[in-house]
Amino acid sequence: MALEEDLPNRSNRTGARAIQHADRMSLYEAVERQFNTPMLVLSLLLIPCILLPLVWHEMPATLTEILIVLDWVIWFAFVVEYLTLFALVAAPAAEVPNHY
Repeated sequence: MALEEDLPNRSNRTGARAIQHADRMSLYEAVERQFNTPMLVLSLLLIPCILLPLVWHEMPATLTEILIVLDWVIWFAFVVEYLTLFALVAAPAAEVPNHY
């Protein structure tokens, strides 16, 4: 008798998990779409940050410092994006090798 009473609760929990999984995935996709354009811009901005010091050997110190700070800010943004999406994914352990 107790087993019969427990069965509907199990199916409700499974249904709730399925809804929660669907909500998480839709939230993940929405956040990922919001990150796409800024991350693309930052990726393109990273190119001159890396190449400019290699090409311009007599670069002013202030510009060098600006590029170093910009480089760190860009990498910090990449980490924030990755950790945000990692927190939203339904099965984080499965996504680590597949995301990038």
